[in-house]
Parts: sequence; C-alpha cells; structure tokens
Amino acid sequence: MLLPNKNTPRWIIFLFDLFVCVASLVVAYLFRFEFHPPASEIELAVEFLPIFLLIRVIGMFIGKTFAGIIRYTSTQDTQRIFLVVLGGSIVFVALNFIRFQFFDGKYFLPFSIIGIEFLTTLFVMISVRIGIKWAYMELKSPTK
Repeated sequence: MLLPNKNTPRWIIFLFDLFVCVASLVVAYLFRFEFHPPASEIELAVEFLPIFLLIRVIGMFIGKTFAGIIRYTSTQDTQRIFLVVLGGSIVFVALNFIRFQFFDGKYFLPFSIIGIEFLTTLFVMISVRIGIKWAYMELKSPTK
C-alpha cells in the first residue's frame, strides 16, 4: 500500500490538540451537569474560555506536544503530553484558588470539570497518536 511520504504539518497537529482541549471542556461540562449545565455555569465557562485557551496554548508551546511526528509516537511523546496537560490543570486549580480567595468568591471552573477535562484531554490526545502510529505500522507492514 502506498503511504504518504510527507509528515502532517505541525500547525494541523496543534489545531487538532487545541480542538481536543475545547471539546474535552465541553464534554466535562455535559458529564458534570448531566447534559443540562446551568446558565450561570455556562456564563462562567464562556468568561474563562480565553484564559483556558491561553493556558493550553502556552503549555503546548512550552512542551512542544505538536512537534513530534505522530506516526513515530513514543513513550517520550506520551510523557510530554501528560506533563503539559497536568501542568495546565494545576494552573487552573491555582487560578480557582486565587480568584476565590482574593476576588469575588467564585471559581473559574468547578474542580470536577478540571478533573474530567484533564482525563478526557489526556486520553484523547494519547489515544489518537497511538491509533495513528498503530494504523501506520499496520499499513506499512501488514501481517498475512
């Protein structure tokens, strides 16, 4: 079977990872509030979305999660993704405490949302990379 020689551009991987983060946040809200999030929570989420995206983008650039060639994904890439997603989630928790203690007594995100988003983002980002690597290896040298 003929496989592409070129690697996927890094910006596509970056945008995909960012999409996964946002989709994971939406899924987290839906799961947490049994598919009926209150309007007040949606307002807080929309208010926090630019900060959420900024933290995830900074983490991706610092950790270079998009820099690896996906069909050659290794445990090093998995570890990097884990550390970047964990670091961003720790920043979210810290921002929650800072806002609650020093500003208006509200959280940016419920802690359960942070946990669900962390697990979902981590699972999807790693699973997709491993799935692509597996598919590439199968297509490159199929077993008979």
